[in-house]
Amino acid sequence: MPLHQSRRIYADHALLTDGWHAQVVVDINADGMISAVHSNVDPAQRRQQPCDWSCRHLVPAICNLHSHAFQRAMAGCSERLDSADKRNFWGWREHMYRLANALTPDSLSAISRLAYMEMLEAGFAAVAEFHYVHHAADGSHYQPLEQMAQGILAAAADSGIGLCLLPVLYTQADADGRALAAQQLRFGNSVDDYLRLLQAINGCLDHHAADTQLGMAAHSLRAVSPAQLQCLLQQLQPQQPLHIHVAEQRAEVTSVQQHLGLPPLQWLLENTNIDQRWCLVHATHATTAELKALQQTGCSIGLCPQTEANLGDGVFALPDWLAMGGHSGIGTDANIRISVTEELRLLEYTQRLLQQRRQVLQPGDIADNIDAQGEALYRHALRGGAQALQRRSGVIASGHWADLLHLDGSVCGMDHLNRSNLIDGWLFAAGSDMVRDVWSAGRHVVVNGRHVQRQQICSDYAAAMRNIQHSLT
Repeated sequence: MPLHQSRRIYADHALLTDGWHAQVVVDINADGMISAVHSNVDPAQRRQQPCDWSCRHLVPAICNLHSHAFQRAMAGCSERLDSADKRNFWGWREHMYRLANALTPDSLSAISRLAYMEMLEAGFAAVAEFHYVHHAADGSHYQPLEQMAQGILAAAADSGIGLCLLPVLYTQADADGRALAAQQLRFGNSVDDYLRLLQAINGCLDHHAADTQLGMAAHSLRAVSPAQLQCLLQQLQPQQPLHIHVAEQRAEVTSVQQHLGLPPLQWLLENTNIDQRWCLVHATHATTAELKALQQTGCSIGLCPQTEANLGDGVFALPDWLAMGGHSGIGTDANIRISVTEELRLLEYTQRLLQQRRQVLQPGDIADNIDAQGEALYRHALRGGAQALQRRSGVIASGHWADLLHLDGSVCGMDHLNRSNLIDGWLFAAGSDMVRDVWSAGRHVVVNGRHVQRQQICSDYAAAMRNIQHSLT
């Protein structure tokens, strides 16, 4: 079913670049870009130029800066008690490998559609998909080479989410250069094969929405050698995003330091030219000195609080990063629970638990002239997410994608909210039930709280999971 494209949206109140405005009309062109924003529009003028949709509170919709969509099929399936030496990230990884090696192009696409539908219903308008399941389980290449990536592209097109596809270079099992293990073979590429894969995927983009992007990613300094990373960076184009996992686990930091001579963040700072195109995912164990140097580069840091908590990664020093003026956004990573509100809530609450006080992330450190905690957090994540995807979004303004979110403050229990505390209420007290409508590049994909293709997407997912479970038994 084709997705409806809105052209003109009215809001009683809208969060614009300089704050809340009343009686706002947003005009959207045929490509899904905002062409004009009008405030204080007279009702008579609205009657002369009817709107496609009306809503109470309109805010920019956020980008999800880090996702492994296929891992949505693991949700709830990796919590059985492991042996004592496997109750960590590395034990969880064995569960993940088992699922990854049961995927087909069709099942990957069906799982991704469900994850993307849930992201949209949660209030995300776009996603950076960190995609490393490239080949058949034995490492042999599909024909065409980009067949798994085509499944991701199809899932984004069918769900209507904005996509920044990040094919991942993955060449070795650890920083010592050892060969990929048997369960990692379908992730692997030589640099030449990876570049051919990028070229093949790029050739597919003409058949997809105008806001579909192609970035690049190195899995980590464990999985890519210094020479291979340099080859990758030589191919990076202006305004093309580059993502990398870094300093997520202490064992990773130790391995990289042992084999490359420096901790991963320090190694990157001394051996590459990090800039605003880079998104460093997790950076959990960054030191204060590393954060100060990173802030000078203009990069963004990708934080995934629910996954980082589930895997026992640790807690990023966010108050220090914000005080330095650093950029960061949120991602759903393993997609255990897809929620804008729960990612941002946990981001704040972990800091409160560590410091044993409230409102740790001071609004003044995040955004000027805002004293609402939730709104300040949300604005910060809007900016960091848009930067990480190199996507013209994060604000309701002319020349930006129409990534828009209608928040309904009239839902039961939240009807005491007004525009000054609406986002606070959404993030700290409510949840996805306040998400009424979502537009991604003007595509009206969530209507009255439900994705427009929910029934079909759920049916396809259930069929895919039956096939996967059959293959695993």
